[in-house]
Amino acid sequence: MKVAAFALTSHKNQSRWQYVRELWGRHFDAFYFASDYAPEGCDASVLALTRDDSYGSNEIKEIRRIQFAARLAADFDWFFFGDDDTFVNVDRLYAYLSQLEATGAVVGHVLDGYYTRDPALRFCSGGAGFCMSTSTLTRIAQFFGSRVYHRHGHRLSRIQSALAPHSRNAVARAVLNAISQYYSRGPYSFRTDCADVAVGAACRALHVPLHHSALFRTDAPARPEAILEAITVHCIRDHASALALDQVLRTDRERNRPGADSSPAPGRMR
Repeated sequence: MKVAAFALTSHKNQSRWQYVRELWGRHFDAFYFASDYAPEGCDASVLALTRDDSYGSNEIKEIRRIQFAARLAADFDWFFFGDDDTFVNVDRLYAYLSQLEATGAVVGHVLDGYYTRDPALRFCSGGAGFCMSTSTLTRIAQFFGSRVYHRHGHRLSRIQSALAPHSRNAVARAVLNAISQYYSRGPYSFRTDCADVAVGAACRALHVPLHHSALFRTDAPARPEAILEAITVHCIRDHASALALDQVLRTDRERNRPGADSSPAPGRMR
């Protein structure tokens, strides 16, 4: 089983790149940063997907990293998508995926009612990371290439942002309500500004099921040892925190290595 991983990032967060790559990215069969800019001197693993470094660019970066990943579909069985503040217990992820059948579901921490523009939309948390098989990835990439990210969606999103501070005004509120009704019409005819929401909207349109696992955590653990009971944790935004988690995993691998007193742990030893 081969897995490729992608971390959504920005050139603004370049300080995280080295330890993300060294502490968990390199343990995948292939690893890429999905960025806006690729600063001079970066290798081919840093993908420059848009020249917009605002938070709202995350949606188009998500679309383009999935479309890029689809070009690799013939070489991998699974694809993992996370953020640059995600930390991954790669051994446990591989062990988990090896037990799953390729059902076509997107696997991760499913959020329900979190997207205020469309509370009925369910999606997997991007910060906790999510996985999809090759066949599912191909379907979603084709959908994104067919009818998504319309120009009128950009305009309506800008209007909504401008009117939001004036929502107590009756006219502004009426316009906002009209825009919200427009958003709810189609499976994906609007701009979400959110990477994980965009994938959720595509899944809804394609009737791709979402599989929830609490092993994909949306928060940072109170104790580094908690990483042993998780596949991913989120909000790991400095080297020291990531290093503490990595040290726990290294100690566990050493304790469970072949020839040690205890039996080997499932997963990969790389």
